[in-house]
Amino acid sequence: MKIKYIIVFVLFLISSLQITGSPHVKTGTVRVSIYSIKSDKGNVLIALYNSSSTFMCEQKALQRKVLTIEEGKAIAVFQDVPYGNYAFAVFHDENVNYKLDKTLVGVPKEGYGFSNNAQGTFGPPSFDKSQFTLNSINYQTVIRLQYFFR
Repeated sequence: MKIKYIIVFVLFLISSLQITGSPHVKTGTVRVSIYSIKSDKGNVLIALYNSSSTFMCEQKALQRKVLTIEEGKAIAVFQDVPYGNYAFAVFHDENVNYKLDKTLVGVPKEGYGFSNNAQGTFGPPSFDKSQFTLNSINYQTVIRLQYFFR
């Protein structure tokens, strides 16, 4: 009889452990308003990164979005993003080939931008210059695209 109670008690403990699961991870929403898009032609691509080792490697982005342009503006909303440090890169894909077109010497032909409106010297800015911290339910920012050729 004692063994029966022990088995029931152990089963109860195991089932209660499965119900409680892991602790809740705080998440928020990142809203990026993109302005200064020179035309409504094409779309805007944006990628959200969570480390310097993956920054600017599109295949390793935490989230990616393709946005429509309306009146020179586009809005990206990333939901359920765990609190932490992030950076994003964005560009205006005018010809819808899903890549940032460049000249022979590597100068972007299409508009581009980064979180914090960060700028690099002879290339993209670092993750550290671009990073922001998500530590509340909502994070909002504004990016103005840059064009070498208007």
